[in-house]
Amino acid sequence: MIRRPVLAMVSTDVRRDLVDPLRFFRRIAVVHFARRSTYRDFDDSGALRWYRTPADLIRHLLALQPDVVQPPEPIAGRLLPYTLAALLYCQRTGTPLVAVTFENRPWERKFGRLAPVIRAAAGLLFREARAVVVLNEGARRNALAAGADPARLRRLLWGAWGVDLAEFSPGAPVDTPQLLFAGRLHEEKGITDLLDAFAAMRVSRPDVRLTIAGDGPARSEVQRRAAASGGVELRGVVPNRFLPALLRESAIVVSPSRTTPKWEEQVGMTNLQALACGVPVIATWSGAIPEYTPLGAGALLVPERDPAALEDAICRLLDNAPLRRELGALGRRFAEREYDAERNVRRAEALVLAVAR
Repeated sequence: MIRRPVLAMVSTDVRRDLVDPLRFFRRIAVVHFARRSTYRDFDDSGALRWYRTPADLIRHLLALQPDVVQPPEPIAGRLLPYTLAALLYCQRTGTPLVAVTFENRPWERKFGRLAPVIRAAAGLLFREARAVVVLNEGARRNALAAGADPARLRRLLWGAWGVDLAEFSPGAPVDTPQLLFAGRLHEEKGITDLLDAFAAMRVSRPDVRLTIAGDGPARSEVQRRAAASGGVELRGVVPNRFLPALLRESAIVVSPSRTTPKWEEQVGMTNLQALACGVPVIATWSGAIPEYTPLGAGALLVPERDPAALEDAICRLLDNAPLRRELGALGRRFAEREYDAERNVRRAEALVLAVAR
């Protein structure tokens, strides 16, 4: 029996929509190392190997002896010890590695005086890597600034593999004015902008409803505003396996992310999942959102931090059912073309096989 090459994929936090597509790997065996699962939204069933410290990670890698290693995101201060541990293992054993980066904030703005340290550490990894996978244009700029070889850069959906199109699929058209926000309750996700827009809308449209799925540091503020406006249902954290049904119950998904000094949207997985379900998306011109939900692909984009623009876009779609259906169909077709998780895993698999050889 021919042995399949082994990819050691090293993550920190994991969740179901990022782990489940690993089942699509066929020609290589993936062993996924992780430190925690904050959302606890999947049954591990032994599929993950847990590590605690950088030394613990090295011990796991020495025991496994993989053919290729993918370390954690290099441009993140808290992950740096684990990234460097994986790099040290590869250097000592001669194991090829694939670097994956999605951090799109300019380093000087995100890290300040630590930016030169982060750049130097990332440069070590990028120069060692046989391939550097970037998930957005900001990550590409950061990788090049750290000295990555342009010939080794690859733009792939890696880690955020895309969507299982059989699971995230359209349902019957929704004709009720039902909105959905699914994400962290945090300033950077624009939840307060949405609640401002929703409260203003309720004055003339008392029938509109908003479901909020998620949790986070802004929960108390969200609860206060939701009670004041009425018409809001707070679901808390919804496990990923139940998200398709929640999406199909919604007329519009609203994702009003904001750019902050430390963060900007890197992919926007909820938006991709909504498109796959044929649900139109209203989002902002923030971070990589325009790259992943461009105009003409089932989404309307509005300026950041602009509740009035958000309200106008929502009312426009609520008042125009044919436009909602048109955007939903466009989104589904776009997801089928760009976000099929099985197809994206195949592309990643081809890259790993090339690196292993």
